[in-house]
Amino acid sequence: MPWLKGYWGRQFARPHGLGGKIATFVMNRMNTAMYDAVYENISEGGHILDIGFGNGFTLEQLLKIFNGTFYGIDISGDMIRSATKRNRKAIQSGRLTLAEGSADAIPFTQEFDCIYTVNTIYFWPDLDAGFREIRAKLITGGIFLNVFYTKEMLDKLRSADRGYNKYTPEELKKAAEDNGFTAEIIPITEGRSYVVRAVK
Repeated sequence: MPWLKGYWGRQFARPHGLGGKIATFVMNRMNTAMYDAVYENISEGGHILDIGFGNGFTLEQLLKIFNGTFYGIDISGDMIRSATKRNRKAIQSGRLTLAEGSADAIPFTQEFDCIYTVNTIYFWPDLDAGFREIRAKLITGGIFLNVFYTKEMLDKLRSADRGYNKYTPEELKKAAEDNGFTAEIIPITEGRSYVVRAVK
């Protein structure tokens, strides 16, 4: 049913309500290899920002593994509340700060050693504006990890028929380079998922 495909597409873009809880549960199961790619490529210590943290599952894992101070932004108030509940101790101790925001409007004033995002690139309204804002918020030598499914993969998903901007790894590498990064493509699952690792 077309309306149902549109509904789930919107939930993956901005999870909310019961549907948002289901969508983030599904994402956490589907995206295990993508989260592993973040763990393997993230810079240790310093200030680290998650763009689009969903229910806070990845932040929860990273806080257990890595030193450093973590920050997160999301466009969904429901997800901010869910991630806050999941990571309450880290927030109370000062290791984690969450806020509403997006890739092209990061509300924090400090610079970051590492910024990462998993499966949000499809929903950015302006690709270049997102890359410019992220670059501006990184220290010199800072890393941006853009983790995503390819256009080839997303074209097979009914839920991604509408509301998704789909890219090849080469297109996202070029977008990073066009906005001042040095970038490389790191395969996660060939033809399916990748990291574009971009250095300021």
